[in-house]
Amino acid sequence: MTCLRRCGTEARMQCSAEMVLPLVTNPGLVCVTCHYLFFQPLSGFPESMLKIPLQDVRRLYKRRHVLKPVGLEVFCTESGLCSDIYLKFYNTKDRDEVYYLIASCLDNHVTEHTAESYTLQWQRGLISNYDYLLHLNNLADRSFNDLSQYPVFPWIIVDYASPQLAPEHMLCIQNGRFDHADRMFNSIADTWNNCMDGVTDFKELIPEFFGKDPSFLENRFGLHLGVRQDGQPVQDVELPPWASDSADYLKKQSEALESPFVSQRLHDWIDLIFGYKQRGDEAVKAHNVFHPLTYEENADLDRIGDATHKIAVLTQILEFGQTPKQLFTTPHPQRMTPFANECRPHSQRLSSVGSNSTPRAQSSEGPECSKDDYGASSSFEDLTEETRVMVWSSLDRLQLSSQHKIHKESVTALSCSSSNSFLFSASQDFTMKMFSMESLFLQRSVSFSNMTLSSCVMLPGDVTVVCGSWDNNIYFYSVPFGRKQDTLMGHDDAISRVYWHRGLLCTASWDSTVKLWKCSAERLAEQKRNVCELQAEMEHDSGVTAVHMSPTCAALASGTKEGLLTIWDVETQEVLRALQAHAGTVRDTAFSPDGRHLLTCGDDGFLKVVDVRTATMTASCHACTPQRCLVWNGSTALAGSENGELVVWDSTMLRVLARFSGHAGAITCLELNEVNGTVITGGEDRSISIWKLS
Repeated sequence: MTCLRRCGTEARMQCSAEMVLPLVTNPGLVCVTCHYLFFQPLSGFPESMLKIPLQDVRRLYKRRHVLKPVGLEVFCTESGLCSDIYLKFYNTKDRDEVYYLIASCLDNHVTEHTAESYTLQWQRGLISNYDYLLHLNNLADRSFNDLSQYPVFPWIIVDYASPQLAPEHMLCIQNGRFDHADRMFNSIADTWNNCMDGVTDFKELIPEFFGKDPSFLENRFGLHLGVRQDGQPVQDVELPPWASDSADYLKKQSEALESPFVSQRLHDWIDLIFGYKQRGDEAVKAHNVFHPLTYEENADLDRIGDATHKIAVLTQILEFGQTPKQLFTTPHPQRMTPFANECRPHSQRLSSVGSNSTPRAQSSEGPECSKDDYGASSSFEDLTEETRVMVWSSLDRLQLSSQHKIHKESVTALSCSSSNSFLFSASQDFTMKMFSMESLFLQRSVSFSNMTLSSCVMLPGDVTVVCGSWDNNIYFYSVPFGRKQDTLMGHDDAISRVYWHRGLLCTASWDSTVKLWKCSAERLAEQKRNVCELQAEMEHDSGVTAVHMSPTCAALASGTKEGLLTIWDVETQEVLRALQAHAGTVRDTAFSPDGRHLLTCGDDGFLKVVDVRTATMTASCHACTPQRCLVWNGSTALAGSENGELVVWDSTMLRVLARFSGHAGAITCLELNEVNGTVITGGEDRSISIWKLS
């Protein structure tokens, strides 16, 4: 790569790929360095070298292109000068390696949220119908750069709604000529009627029908598009009688999309396009079945040996579209609350797609409603916080979704990826398992030693998993490379807990110590070894069984086998407070979000709230059975009990709000996703249970 050599930059990864644009794909070379993503088109078009600073990258999406998992789409910040880029690789391995190299370098990499998290916000009226549909399209691999997988929207007004095919796209698709005049997009009402009455017309709307730019409805350049059978030339699209002009039509379309009538029925359309009626018997019952080659599992191009047959299949896929990736396998819930925002119902307008440019989502006019690029709302942090509050307040409506026996012995620890795509579990059967939360299938089984793995935690970036073992060692596992990356001989006895917070790795052990290690998640992601440096060591009189750090990292709480609860100053390693919290082993402890209180549970069956400043008990309650593990938001606690029940507690009054039976033995560990409301529990019955809000 000559341009790269002139830059004097060392390449971490280099491979061949194609840049995907709406009408063409440009072959070239991709190179990733520590600071840039380069793409050099072989044709020198649209530029001789595309250079994207990694610090400008906002989001990365793995895409399915031509029904194969070989696409990667990069979105940049609004302030960045680089444009978005969609790359198609020649194999999945190259795509995944480029993805992980870029992701491991990003400080501002935005965690992608799951369909369930967006669903919960949409149900509660925190995001509009428009934004929710954009999120679902994005998660289903629909892209503005890929005409065969362009985002789709539902019919809204029954008399006149239609999809749009821009003339320049039709020129390419119809072998360089405009289509027959009577088959072109002439009238919204006529096209709707064709879709309703015809057996071969299955059009859906596209996001432009709800934007602000009406140019796709107008023949502004006076192109000669042909003459219809009735003698009328093809000009501007005929609008409904109630629309004064194309801008008024788009405005009323947008208002209709956000109407209560549509909001109450939108879930039915989602079931067909992205949900449980897309595949299988339910799709047959709903008359929602399409050509086999539109489905990913029916089009394996790599297995087609005949070149002519392969070209025919590829043409079919590209010209007739692809079925979206299925996001939901159960009926989609109905919206409960209208959209709360009183400004413009949705926030983005789309620039027209030209043959020489990449389509991009742009902020809508008006400062009060402006948002970031497609799929990334500037107020999403606020929405996420509101969602957390709603999740915690709704825990009494948990419902067991599925249960999976993936271990041969008791499950000891759980940790989810930030995207909630994968779950890692440790067990007394000496293994760590990687379980897909999307397909609900076991993906990997890893063994580090011949002793119990007591704990595991996924580090930021979803690249490295840290495990603690009874063999006294700490193991670092690389997710993208699928192998043990490093081993840290951290303690003189079994490691009981591993905890990560703000760049500090905390390990607790039966050797009566807690150790703090300063680790770089970025260097670990780069496959570096020996990157953990011991920062502090805190000695106890007995084995440590529980540990938690305050939100600011100023204090650390530890619990021991003898029931002692100790609060430490992290900077000086001095004891701030110590008290006999339990008559037996401290099973778990957690700081409140403000760092002022601690919640503990122990073998003596008590659940206790402790004031951090005074080390006094502010509340205490004896549970029916001992609680083994817990999570806490300061007012509500979710705990796993000795008898296999999942218990919701009001921590202010220490009273039970709800109980759910889920395991045949004790619940030993649990994980709560505050964004989408998913709870995962592991137990002595060797199984993991997945709970969702009903």
